[in-house]
Order: sequence, then structure tokens, then C-alpha cells
Amino acid sequence: MLVGDTVIVELKCVEALAPIHTAQMLTYLRLARKPVGLLINFNVPVLKDGVKRILNSNMTSHTKWSEPSDLPVSCDDEAPSSCD
Repeated sequence: MLVGDTVIVELKCVEALAPIHTAQMLTYLRLARKPVGLLINFNVPVLKDGVKRILNSNMTSHTKWSEPSDLPVSCDDEAPSSCD
């Protein structure tokens, strides 16, 4: 699955992610020339424990990554000045 024409997402339901899953994702990233991939394993008690982020080392030196401070701030009751 391709998200935002940038991130490749591979969904799994396996006992544990194996090195072959990482190698497969790296192959997808290199062939598609995409910078980031996510391996998501649904066979875990807590979903965040089943997420693995893979970076295409061929792309990271050419890609500008946003710093968290560059991201938009959501409007909420605690930060009304950011919603002007």
C-alpha cells in the first residue's frame, strides 16, 4: 500500500517480524524510490509494538525531513494563540 506517494505500508499478521520482512520492505523502497516504509504486524497485544519504520538509505541523504517544530500545531484549548 502506498500512502501519500511517499510511504509504503506492508501489513502482516505473523508471530514476529523476521529479517526477511525488513529485506522485502527495503527492496520495495528501492524499486519504488520511496524514502520511508512501515511494517505493521497485527499479531501483537499492543499495536504500537508491532510497528517498525524502515528508511531507504539511498533516499535519506537526498530527502529533507521536517523537524517537529516545523509541523502545524493543532488548535485546542491549551494553545489558543496558535489558531489566530
